[in-house]
Amino acid sequence: MSRIKKFRLWNKNSRTWKYLLMKDAGQIQMFYETPFYEKENRIESEWLQFIGMVDKNGKEIYEEDIILIEEMEPGSSRIGEKMKHRVFYDHGAFFYEVEVEKYGEVEKSGLLLFYIKSEAIEVIEA
Repeated sequence: MSRIKKFRLWNKNSRTWKYLLMKDAGQIQMFYETPFYEKENRIESEWLQFIGMVDKNGKEIYEEDIILIEEMEPGSSRIGEKMKHRVFYDHGAFFYEVEVEKYGEVEKSGLLLFYIKSEAIEVIEA
């Protein structure tokens, strides 16, 4: 069984998204739109991987997306509060970025996105 990976590419020349599927062997299986290469010029693009989750509206979530996460933990004093986060990939997993105060300084850290229910997530910026 081969694993299929989905990617989104930002075409910096035309300022549009291109979507593709890739098999384990690295062979491109299908393009959803036009190819990301042109005959004469190589198009500069940034590859962003689909994280395997969709938001509460059914929109696919990719790394580098900006998402809103609604606090839904029963008993939390912040229930219903929405926080904005950036999705990123590191060490084989997808995280959302949080700011943590440590020794009086604010630094960025990450929490696993896997544990958040998709009903609590909304993509607001791709």
